[in-house]
Amino acid sequence: MQFTDDQRMYWKKIVEDHFDKALLKAYVPELDNNDRFHSGKVRDNYAIGRNKELYLSIASDRISAFNFKLGTMPFKGQMLNQMTTFFFEQTRDLVPNAFLETFDPMGMVQEKTQPVMLEGIVRAYLAGGAFRDFDQQKFVKSGIDMRDYLTDFKKNEQFSQLLFTPSEKSEHDPDISQEGAIAKGIVTQEEFEFLRDSLFSLFRYGQDYFSARGLILVDDKKEFGRKKDGSIVLIDELFTPDSSRYWLHDDYAAAYAAGREPKQLSKEFLRDIILRNGYDPESQKKLAVTREMLVDTTVQYIELYQLFTGKEFVPDLEDSAVRLNRNLVTNDVIKGKYAVLVTDSYNDYQDVVKAQLKILKVPFQTIAYENGSSRQRDHEQLRQRLDTDLARYNDSITPMSIILLDSNGTTLTESRNPRVRYLRLGSHDIVGKIDSEAFERKLFS
Repeated sequence: MQFTDDQRMYWKKIVEDHFDKALLKAYVPELDNNDRFHSGKVRDNYAIGRNKELYLSIASDRISAFNFKLGTMPFKGQMLNQMTTFFFEQTRDLVPNAFLETFDPMGMVQEKTQPVMLEGIVRAYLAGGAFRDFDQQKFVKSGIDMRDYLTDFKKNEQFSQLLFTPSEKSEHDPDISQEGAIAKGIVTQEEFEFLRDSLFSLFRYGQDYFSARGLILVDDKKEFGRKKDGSIVLIDELFTPDSSRYWLHDDYAAAYAAGREPKQLSKEFLRDIILRNGYDPESQKKLAVTREMLVDTTVQYIELYQLFTGKEFVPDLEDSAVRLNRNLVTNDVIKGKYAVLVTDSYNDYQDVVKAQLKILKVPFQTIAYENGSSRQRDHEQLRQRLDTDLARYNDSITPMSIILLDSNGTTLTESRNPRVRYLRLGSHDIVGKIDSEAFERKLFS
């Protein structure tokens, strides 16, 4: 059932109250080594397991449109993760997927695969990017002449059959034809046909499922990965507002006849606002959105979530970073604390500190540098270099301490992350017998 005005206002108040608490990035420093970390448009992914055979995926609250990251939306990661989990479980007998389990409202574990560099897009209507191309006389999309499947040649017209219009996974995801994908070695002929047929099967499932809930599945984007044995499985997400477009069934016929946009529930809501404000996607100019746009889009996502599941969305109001860190510790993925030892080449105490960190079982890394100069300019250059090296920790969900052992008075810019503590240690902190418990409190309290 659609939201009433009162329901919309209720959720808008909750979203506004938690807007600044959205999770921009889920950086887990303990897992960021040996190419184990990859941050996408929305998800932060880590290879885990003894042989890196698993993929830990955390859905952040980031929102993007027209290939630009636009900010965050509260609860978005939770909604996407829970919707994807639901549909992966519902459809795994139809098309195999990599999903294994969830460990957090925003996180899941999948089998690790090598991404197939082809985004699978199925379209049932001349809408979104397909119409924008059509309106600019670009009638051929991914090698398919869309005019062959239309009668009225009007925006939002239903195609006479489902169209598979893949794009190549890259910075701007350009369209690619079947022949182009095969010629580039992205997939074989057999793999292309498997992807197309799998996507059509999933789309038809989605059409039936959402039709029973008063929605039209307009188009949909999916991604696949290749396992070690060469088999291809569905990865990433399924039927979320980020990857799919939905219209309200009862409004479509009247809207199409009147030449207006059908009422919709998807990220296209945000794209349409951006376009109405004069943005040209062809320009590839950086764009910005307002807080109000993101709040309204979040409410749209919540409405769609409830239409999907038939249940009220229950947002997890705990600090996302604190909860994620705790759940990763509970599942024996990480220790839950981390340290970075920043030391110059003349320091004699780093081995003592390293020994204490090992006693406390705190994972750490060392950043060593040379700084024999006392000139102010050299100090400033070193500070800027260290700030750059340490910038990624601003997004850490793990409590951590950046320990500066320095004989030349180098200073660092404090982190904006309340979970990151900067600590300078001198000889008086290290010489003599060290109380491990007191040392741990100094690092993390």
